Amino acid sequence: DYINRKVPGTDKYYKIILKINGKSIEFDSNRPETKLNKGEQMFNGVEVPFYAIEYAPTFPECDSELNEERKKCTSQTISRFVNRNFNTELAKDLNLKGRQRIHVIFKISKEGDIIDVKARAPHPELEKEAIRVINALPKMIPGEQKGKKVNVPYTLPIVF
Repeated sequence: DYINRKVPGTDKYYKIILKINGKSIEFDSNRPETKLNKGEQMFNGVEVPFYAIEYAPTFPECDSELNEERKKCTSQTISRFVNRNFNTELAKDLNLKGRQRIHVIFKISKEGDIIDVKARAPHPELEKEAIRVINALPKMIPGEQKGKKVNVPYTLPIVF
Protein backbone atom coordinates (compact mmCIF):
# COMPACT_ATOMS: atom_id res chain seq x y z
CA ASP A 1 0.00 0.00 0.00
CA TYR A 2 1.08 3.60 -0.46
CA ILE A 3 1.13 6.05 2.39
CA ASN A 4 0.72 8.97 -0.07
CA ARG A 5 -2.42 9.44 -2.08
CA LYS A 6 -3.30 11.32 -5.19
CA VAL A 7 -5.58 14.25 -4.51
CA PRO A 8 -8.92 13.18 -6.04
CA GLY A 9 -9.73 14.86 -9.34
CA THR A 10 -6.20 16.26 -9.84
CA ASP A 11 -2.74 15.21 -10.95
CA LYS A 12 -1.32 16.38 -7.61
CA TYR A 13 -0.06 14.21 -4.81
CA TYR A 14 0.40 15.04 -1.20
CA LYS A 15 3.04 13.88 1.18
CA ILE A 16 2.83 12.82 4.79
CA ILE A 17 5.40 13.62 7.43
CA LEU A 18 5.37 11.38 10.49
CA LYS A 19 7.04 12.62 13.66
CA ILE A 20 8.06 9.78 15.95
CA ASN A 21 10.19 10.45 19.04
CA GLY A 22 11.29 13.79 17.64
CA LYS A 23 12.39 12.33 14.29
CA SER A 24 10.60 13.14 11.06
CA ILE A 25 9.93 10.55 8.40
CA GLU A 26 8.76 12.01 5.12
CA PHE A 27 6.74 10.05 2.60
CA ASP A 28 6.41 11.64 -0.82
CA SER A 29 4.37 9.72 -3.39
CA ASN A 30 6.39 11.24 -6.23
CA ARG A 31 9.43 9.30 -4.97
CA PRO A 32 9.09 5.54 -5.45
CA GLU A 33 11.28 4.71 -2.44
CA THR A 34 8.52 5.99 -0.14
CA LYS A 35 6.18 3.12 -0.99
CA LEU A 36 5.64 1.08 2.12
CA ASN A 37 5.73 -2.67 1.85
CA LYS A 38 4.08 -4.03 4.99
CA GLY A 39 6.02 -1.67 7.26
CA GLU A 40 9.46 -2.54 5.85
CA GLN A 41 10.67 1.03 5.68
CA MET A 42 8.62 2.39 8.58
CA PHE A 43 11.11 1.47 11.28
CA ASN A 44 14.41 2.24 9.54
CA GLY A 45 16.20 4.53 11.98
CA VAL A 46 13.14 4.89 14.17
CA GLU A 47 13.20 4.30 17.90
CA VAL A 48 10.53 2.32 19.71
CA PRO A 49 10.18 2.84 23.48
CA PHE A 50 10.89 -0.13 25.75
CA TYR A 51 7.30 -0.23 27.05
CA ALA A 52 5.85 -0.44 23.51
CA ILE A 53 8.32 -2.71 21.71
CA GLU A 54 6.96 -5.94 20.21
CA TYR A 55 10.12 -7.95 20.93
CA ALA A 56 12.09 -6.34 23.75
CA PRO A 57 15.89 -6.14 23.78
CA THR A 58 17.38 -8.43 26.36
CA PHE A 59 20.37 -10.33 27.64
CA PRO A 60 21.05 -13.91 26.48
CA GLU A 61 20.05 -15.29 29.90
CA CYS A 62 16.65 -13.53 29.62
CA ASP A 63 15.76 -14.75 26.15
CA SER A 64 12.12 -15.86 26.21
CA GLU A 65 9.34 -15.99 23.66
CA LEU A 66 7.06 -14.11 26.06
CA ASN A 67 7.77 -10.40 25.68
CA GLU A 68 6.60 -9.42 29.18
CA GLU A 69 9.03 -11.95 30.68
CA ARG A 70 11.83 -10.55 28.49
CA LYS A 71 11.08 -6.99 29.65
CA LYS A 72 10.92 -7.96 33.32
CA CYS A 73 14.15 -9.97 33.19
CA THR A 74 15.96 -7.22 31.25
CA SER A 75 14.89 -4.53 33.74
CA GLN A 76 15.91 -6.70 36.70
CA THR A 77 19.27 -7.56 35.13
CA ILE A 78 20.06 -3.89 34.39
CA SER A 79 19.10 -2.89 37.96
CA ARG A 80 21.21 -5.69 39.47
CA PHE A 81 24.18 -4.72 37.30
CA VAL A 82 23.93 -1.06 38.35
CA ASN A 83 23.55 -1.97 42.04
CA ARG A 84 26.67 -4.16 41.91
CA ASN A 85 28.84 -1.78 39.91
CA PHE A 86 27.87 1.72 41.01
CA ASN A 87 30.36 3.30 43.41
CA THR A 88 28.01 4.45 46.19
CA GLU A 89 31.00 5.64 48.25
CA LEU A 90 31.29 8.50 45.80
CA ALA A 91 28.45 10.36 47.57
CA LYS A 92 30.36 10.21 50.87
CA ASP A 93 33.54 11.41 49.15
CA LEU A 94 31.56 14.38 47.77
CA ASN A 95 29.98 15.09 51.19
CA LEU A 96 26.49 14.51 49.82
CA LYS A 97 23.87 13.65 52.42
CA GLY A 98 20.58 11.82 52.19
CA ARG A 99 18.98 10.04 49.28
CA GLN A 100 20.66 10.63 45.91
CA ARG A 101 18.59 10.44 42.71
CA ILE A 102 20.15 10.03 39.31
CA HIS A 103 18.13 9.87 36.11
CA VAL A 104 19.77 7.98 33.25
CA ILE A 105 18.57 7.74 29.67
CA PHE A 106 20.25 5.53 27.08
CA LYS A 107 19.49 3.55 23.96
CA ILE A 108 19.94 -0.09 23.15
CA SER A 109 21.00 0.02 19.51
CA LYS A 110 19.76 -2.25 16.77
CA GLU A 111 23.12 -4.02 17.13
CA GLY A 112 22.55 -4.55 20.89
CA ASP A 113 25.11 -1.96 22.04
CA ILE A 114 24.50 0.71 24.67
CA ILE A 115 24.59 4.16 23.01
CA ASP A 116 23.71 7.80 23.72
CA VAL A 117 24.00 7.59 27.51
CA LYS A 118 22.92 10.74 29.35
CA ALA A 119 22.56 11.31 33.09
CA ARG A 120 21.18 14.00 35.35
CA ALA A 121 22.25 14.06 39.00
CA PRO A 122 22.81 16.50 41.88
CA HIS A 123 26.58 16.41 41.24
CA PRO A 124 28.61 16.05 37.99
CA GLU A 125 30.69 13.21 39.52
CA LEU A 126 27.51 11.17 40.09
CA GLU A 127 26.54 11.76 36.45
CA LYS A 128 29.98 10.55 35.31
CA GLU A 129 29.71 7.43 37.48
CA ALA A 130 26.22 6.62 36.18
CA ILE A 131 27.40 6.99 32.58
CA ARG A 132 30.44 4.79 33.30
CA VAL A 133 28.31 2.01 34.77
CA ILE A 134 25.69 2.06 32.01
CA ASN A 135 28.39 2.03 29.32
CA ALA A 136 29.80 -1.11 30.99
CA LEU A 137 26.57 -3.08 30.45
CA PRO A 138 27.18 -6.18 28.32
CA LYS A 139 25.99 -6.42 24.73
CA MET A 140 22.32 -7.31 24.41
CA ILE A 141 20.06 -9.09 21.96
CA PRO A 142 18.48 -6.12 20.09
CA GLY A 143 14.78 -5.28 20.14
CA GLU A 144 12.53 -5.79 17.13
CA GLN A 145 9.43 -4.07 15.82
CA LYS A 146 7.55 -5.48 12.81
CA GLY A 147 10.39 -7.97 12.28
CA LYS A 148 13.07 -5.25 12.03
CA LYS A 149 15.78 -4.49 14.56
CA VAL A 150 15.31 -1.01 16.06
CA ASN A 151 16.95 1.31 18.59
CA VAL A 152 15.17 1.21 21.94
CA PRO A 153 15.38 4.14 24.40
CA TYR A 154 15.50 3.09 28.05
CA THR A 155 15.08 5.25 31.16
CA LEU A 156 16.60 4.19 34.47
CA PRO A 157 16.24 6.00 37.78
CA ILE A 158 19.08 5.26 40.21
CA VAL A 159 18.35 6.00 43.86
CA PHE A 160 20.70 5.34 46.77
